[in-house]
Amino acid sequence: MVVTSMVADFMDTLADGLALREGLDGVGVMTGELSGANKPPREGILLAGVETMGQEWESIGDMDREERFSIGWSIWAIKPGSGESVIRATRRRAFALLAEVETHLRENPDLNFLIRVAEVKPTLMWQDAHDSGRVCQIEGVIDVTADLPTNE
Repeated sequence: MVVTSMVADFMDTLADGLALREGLDGVGVMTGELSGANKPPREGILLAGVETMGQEWESIGDMDREERFSIGWSIWAIKPGSGESVIRATRRRAFALLAEVETHLRENPDLNFLIRVAEVKPTLMWQDAHDSGRVCQIEGVIDVTADLPTNE
């Protein structure tokens, strides 16, 4: 079977592994945006999709192939209430969710032999009032380098 990309396997394997983490019990882990009647959970991790991707391959020898891609993600926490103590608790919870993602990747560096390198890069944090209290969201990318099986 020809392997064209590791993106789908990486996203599925990462989401499945995160869903099993004790520190993420009750947290929604999704590999696509929810729509319609599906409301986002109060705490969530969204692997939104590919922001950049590309491949390189050798033209002689083993003809090894390498793929690089960036998966966009967002993590959020919503807590009821208002005031400084709720703002701080919401922000701390969002960063605790991010720490779970980072820890999972460190504990499973090759993610079941799918990848060679994964680097979590937060790029934005915002916090605001929400219908249900306070929200804090952190966004970023996971830069991935994977070796693709040689097509034979």
